[in-house]
Amino acid sequence: MYLNTNRAKNIKNKLRINENLHDAQMKLLKEDINHLNQEFLNIEHKRLKNDNEDLQHEFEHDRQRYLNTIRTQEKQLLLFCAILEKMSSTMQHNCNYGNIDKIIEQARYDEEKKNMNINAIGSD
Repeated sequence: MYLNTNRAKNIKNKLRINENLHDAQMKLLKEDINHLNQEFLNIEHKRLKNDNEDLQHEFEHDRQRYLNTIRTQEKQLLLFCAILEKMSSTMQHNCNYGNIDKIIEQARYDEEKKNMNINAIGSD
Protein backbone atom coordinates (compact mmCIF):
# COMPACT_ATOMS: atom_id res chain seq x y z
CA MET A 1 0.00 0.00 0.00
CA TYR A 2 2.89 2.34 0.73
CA LEU A 3 4.25 1.73 -2.79
CA ASN A 4 0.91 2.50 -4.35
CA THR A 5 0.65 5.72 -2.38
CA ASN A 6 4.15 6.81 -3.42
CA ARG A 7 3.44 5.82 -6.98
CA ALA A 8 0.23 7.86 -6.97
CA LYS A 9 2.07 10.83 -5.47
CA ASN A 10 4.81 10.52 -8.11
CA ILE A 11 2.25 10.45 -10.91
CA LYS A 12 0.44 13.42 -9.39
CA ASN A 13 3.74 15.33 -9.04
CA LYS A 14 4.69 14.53 -12.65
CA LEU A 15 1.33 15.89 -13.77
CA ARG A 16 1.90 19.07 -11.78
CA ILE A 17 5.40 19.43 -13.22
CA ASN A 18 4.03 18.90 -16.74
CA GLU A 19 1.25 21.42 -16.08
CA ASN A 20 3.77 23.93 -14.76
CA LEU A 21 5.99 23.38 -17.83
CA HIS A 22 2.97 23.73 -20.08
CA ASP A 23 1.91 26.92 -18.28
CA ALA A 24 5.44 28.30 -18.53
CA GLN A 25 5.59 27.47 -22.25
CA MET A 26 2.19 29.07 -22.79
CA LYS A 27 3.32 32.15 -20.92
CA LEU A 28 6.47 32.38 -23.08
CA LEU A 29 4.44 31.90 -26.26
CA LYS A 30 1.99 34.62 -25.19
CA GLU A 31 4.89 36.96 -24.44
CA ASP A 32 6.40 36.18 -27.86
CA ILE A 33 3.06 36.84 -29.54
CA ASN A 34 2.64 40.12 -27.66
CA HIS A 35 6.20 41.13 -28.55
CA LEU A 36 5.66 40.29 -32.24
CA ASN A 37 2.34 42.15 -32.24
CA GLN A 38 4.03 45.19 -30.74
CA GLU A 39 6.83 45.00 -33.34
CA PHE A 40 4.22 44.74 -36.09
CA LEU A 41 2.34 47.74 -34.71
CA ASN A 42 5.56 49.76 -34.48
CA ILE A 43 6.50 48.87 -38.06
CA GLU A 44 2.98 49.64 -39.29
CA HIS A 45 2.97 52.95 -37.40
CA LYS A 46 6.31 53.90 -38.93
CA ARG A 47 5.09 52.93 -42.43
CA LEU A 48 1.91 54.96 -42.02
CA LYS A 49 3.88 57.92 -40.68
CA ASN A 50 6.21 57.77 -43.70
CA ASP A 51 3.24 57.47 -46.08
CA ASN A 52 1.64 60.48 -44.42
CA GLU A 53 4.84 62.52 -44.72
CA ASP A 54 5.15 61.54 -48.40
CA LEU A 55 1.57 62.61 -49.03
CA GLN A 56 2.12 65.90 -47.23
CA HIS A 57 5.23 66.61 -49.33
CA GLU A 58 3.37 65.68 -52.50
CA PHE A 59 0.43 67.87 -51.48
CA GLU A 60 2.73 70.81 -50.71
CA HIS A 61 4.51 70.35 -54.07
CA ASP A 62 1.17 70.31 -55.92
CA ARG A 63 -0.03 73.30 -53.92
CA GLN A 64 3.05 75.32 -54.84
CA ARG A 65 2.66 74.32 -58.49
CA TYR A 66 -1.00 75.43 -58.48
CA LEU A 67 -0.14 78.72 -56.78
CA ASN A 68 2.58 79.37 -59.38
CA THR A 69 0.09 78.62 -62.15
CA ILE A 70 -2.43 81.02 -60.60
CA ARG A 71 0.21 83.76 -60.28
CA THR A 72 1.25 83.27 -63.91
CA GLN A 73 -2.37 83.37 -65.07
CA GLU A 74 -3.05 86.50 -63.02
CA LYS A 75 -0.08 88.23 -64.66
CA GLN A 76 -1.28 87.14 -68.11
CA LEU A 77 -4.76 88.39 -67.33
CA LEU A 78 -3.38 91.77 -66.25
CA LEU A 79 -1.34 91.93 -69.46
CA PHE A 80 -4.35 91.08 -71.63
CA CYS A 81 -6.48 93.65 -69.80
CA ALA A 82 -3.81 96.31 -70.33
CA ILE A 83 -3.57 95.41 -74.03
CA LEU A 84 -7.36 95.57 -74.39
CA GLU A 85 -7.51 98.95 -72.68
CA LYS A 86 -4.84 100.32 -75.02
CA MET A 87 -6.50 98.82 -78.10
CA SER A 88 -10.01 99.93 -77.19
CA SER A 89 -8.85 103.49 -76.66
CA THR A 90 -7.45 103.54 -80.20
CA MET A 91 -10.69 102.23 -81.76
CA GLN A 92 -13.08 104.61 -83.38
CA HIS A 93 -15.93 105.61 -81.12
CA ASN A 94 -18.55 104.17 -83.45
CA CYS A 95 -16.80 100.74 -83.52
CA ASN A 96 -18.41 98.03 -81.36
CA TYR A 97 -14.94 97.03 -80.03
CA GLY A 98 -14.42 100.46 -78.50
CA ASN A 99 -16.40 99.50 -75.40
CA ILE A 100 -14.79 96.55 -73.58
CA ASP A 101 -17.63 96.23 -71.07
CA LYS A 102 -20.10 95.79 -73.91
CA ILE A 103 -17.88 93.15 -75.56
CA ILE A 104 -17.70 91.21 -72.28
CA GLU A 105 -21.45 91.50 -71.78
CA GLN A 106 -22.20 90.13 -75.24
CA ALA A 107 -19.56 87.36 -75.21
CA ARG A 108 -20.80 83.77 -74.93
CA TYR A 109 -18.92 80.59 -74.06
CA ASP A 110 -19.41 77.59 -76.38
CA GLU A 111 -19.26 74.40 -74.27
CA GLU A 112 -18.81 72.09 -77.26
CA LYS A 113 -15.99 74.06 -78.87
CA LYS A 114 -14.56 75.20 -75.53
CA ASN A 115 -14.09 78.78 -76.70
CA MET A 116 -15.54 82.25 -76.29
CA ASN A 117 -17.67 83.74 -79.05
CA ILE A 118 -17.64 87.49 -79.45
CA ASN A 119 -19.36 89.67 -82.01
CA ALA A 120 -17.58 90.54 -85.21
CA ILE A 121 -16.01 93.96 -85.55
CA GLY A 122 -18.47 96.47 -86.87
CA SER A 123 -19.94 99.84 -86.18
CA ASP A 124 -22.60 100.49 -83.55
